[in-house]
Amino acid sequence: MSTIKTNQLAHTANGASVYTLPQTDGSAGQVLKTDGSGNLSWVTPATSNSYFSVHDQWALNQNITTQGEFTLTDTHFSRSNSYAPTIGAAMSVNSNGYWTFPTTGIWRIKVQALVSTNNTALRYSGIILKKSTNGGSSFDNQFYSYTHFAAVSGATYSPLHLEHYMDVTSTTDVKLEIRIDGISQSATFLANDEANGRPQTKFFFTKVAET
Repeated sequence: MSTIKTNQLAHTANGASVYTLPQTDGSAGQVLKTDGSGNLSWVTPATSNSYFSVHDQWALNQNITTQGEFTLTDTHFSRSNSYAPTIGAAMSVNSNGYWTFPTTGIWRIKVQALVSTNNTALRYSGIILKKSTNGGSSFDNQFYSYTHFAAVSGATYSPLHLEHYMDVTSTTDVKLEIRIDGISQSATFLANDEANGRPQTKFFFTKVAET
């Protein structure tokens, strides 16, 4: 039986691509992958979808009262499985308040907060997400959400929701900063419910796709 030996594949059409084959046989189940320049290599195909492959959640571990912008740092957060499941690697936050993502990808950041004032009219109070693409040297506003209060007798509560998608192209360069904000008068972002200790201000991080 005749055999043809070659290290390249070429289409017969003029100007068609030429592909250079790998020098090894590869392993069982592997497939050929091109680098876009005609070089082929053996790769193992993914066995699972990266959609929602990582999910992490954190919560405020203390009530925080602020007037003006305030950066949340590692001392203000706790990570727990008691109120939502954790899947895959964890987020991390340092003493400067810089969050690091465990993998690259498109990430959904969701915040559910409860804000309180006492007999005070408040123009607005909210949460700000800031993004760095240079490892934390500088940050730009990405998204924010605010609520407001009318002056009523006694303690007043308002929920605050925020959802944003961030493209994390590098786990070294892309950082997240979370700030809370209260204008004119102070507002309190609540941590645990007095009755059962469950968190009232929560932060969810979910990888939804590859970048």
